Amino acid sequence: MFVTSNIAATGTVCRIRHSKSMKIKIYSKDESLIDEEMAGDLSGLKTLIKKYTVVERNPQEMVDVFLPVPILKGNVIIVDTPGIGENNELCDILMDFLPHAVSFVFIINAKNAGGIHEDRLLRILKTVIEKQKEMPCFEPEDVIFLTNQWDIIDNIKEDGDEEDEHTKTWNKIQYKLAEGWPCFHADRIFKISLKQVGEGLNTHTTREFKTFKTMLDATIEKNKNKRVEYYFRFIQKFAINAEMGIMSRIHLLEISDDDRTKQILKTKETIQKLKTVAQEKLKEAKEYKTEVIKKLAEQLLSYLHSDNVQNDILNPPSRKRINLEPIVSFRKEVLTRINMGISKWCAGEDVILVIQEIESKIKTLLSEVESIIRIIDEDLAGFSRSIHDVSFNVFKQSALRMTLISNGSCIIELVKLVLNRPSLDNRQLMKEKQAHNMYKACLSTLTFDHIRSCFEDNFGTEYDSVISRFEFEILQNTIGLYTTINKNLFELSDNKKKTQSFTVLHGLVNEIKTKIDEFKAGAQL
Repeated sequence: MFVTSNIAATGTVCRIRHSKSMKIKIYSKDESLIDEEMAGDLSGLKTLIKKYTVVERNPQEMVDVFLPVPILKGNVIIVDTPGIGENNELCDILMDFLPHAVSFVFIINAKNAGGIHEDRLLRILKTVIEKQKEMPCFEPEDVIFLTNQWDIIDNIKEDGDEEDEHTKTWNKIQYKLAEGWPCFHADRIFKISLKQVGEGLNTHTTREFKTFKTMLDATIEKNKNKRVEYYFRFIQKFAINAEMGIMSRIHLLEISDDDRTKQILKTKETIQKLKTVAQEKLKEAKEYKTEVIKKLAEQLLSYLHSDNVQNDILNPPSRKRINLEPIVSFRKEVLTRINMGISKWCAGEDVILVIQEIESKIKTLLSEVESIIRIIDEDLAGFSRSIHDVSFNVFKQSALRMTLISNGSCIIELVKLVLNRPSLDNRQLMKEKQAHNMYKACLSTLTFDHIRSCFEDNFGTEYDSVISRFEFEILQNTIGLYTTINKNLFELSDNKKKTQSFTVLHGLVNEIKTKIDEFKAGAQL
């Protein structure tokens, strides 16, 4: 459907939406509708897409393409972004769109030197890692890599070569992605030929494309309501706060003047206690970080020094044995495999268990804070919110894993000195021995202090940001409670005249809450 070229062909963001009819809508940068055109068939739609997206025509910022795409479900759309590396303007368009993504499908031109370039795809991968905190709905494990144009790569094997062109290209792509994308998994990269798919051929690449579609369908199903869920929480929080504000006023009007004064004084004291307890618990949570980082560093160091781990890292199932690697890439390959081993550990059960321990610890620390908030709610409004209503956001596990995984790249920088080791022996037995010697040399530089420092820089920063969010939310709760009490005192005499109005307003808020519950049930949130 879209224009193809060896250079950047489209210069705008195209959002593909499921629709029974075919049409195109063109928007300005501020998303004001500029134009809309209908298409009678796919050929007509293709002409419209070319008309409004080709780079040479300086297209508008955003184009919506409507056509039947049954795979799209819920609130999911597919966004086709410009390629990168051709000019800064196209790069900026793509970078600006990153925070809106829940997942990515990267299209790689296998014919173009393996399709992996430091200034193109690897730059995007690096940017995604750096911007992950700005992407609340993004799961790094869901990324899919689609390698195209295998049909035009001559699969020849020159005399003396250990691998044919397809194998060399495929290995190069996977090696580069493993280095550039910490969450890379071999089962999420596909070797296809869209030309053969379009021709309806039955080949390995077309069968791979069918497998890709199945995975894409599963990814869409998983993420279909993610952005709605994320932003829906703001509406839900508004309804809860509105109800608390109204009910606190109604509740104070239902009790005597003496009881009302006692109640307000008691609540002020409880809020002061909330501030004190919150400060104590947050201090304890911050101190717990040192304990966690020490534990992570000890576990990783122990893992790397385990007797059976060295061979597992140097000869993982997904790669050929290290002694079969060409001599020209041998040293770099050893480093890559050590880096992959660290990344694998960071994505493994040991780290997941630590994350679960962190979440449990923080929930325990904050449980007393939540209990005090319930008491204040009861005093102010005559009822308390459920645990769900006053729950705090804990660690987003995938973000933590991503931070930890990327730490592997940080650590491995410390061992690049092995690249300057003496010349290598090309015999397989000697290469195996040399690989193990290089592994030991790397471990000699990976001291406990080095690993702890790297975890402090990466994981520690993520941990601090989570605690800061707790601190901010508790502060906002405290300010809100003080504001409610002061407003109730100020408005008390006037509120007696408005009891009926508050009752009506409470009914409206209850209607909003009912609609929210109905929406959640219908959308299966």
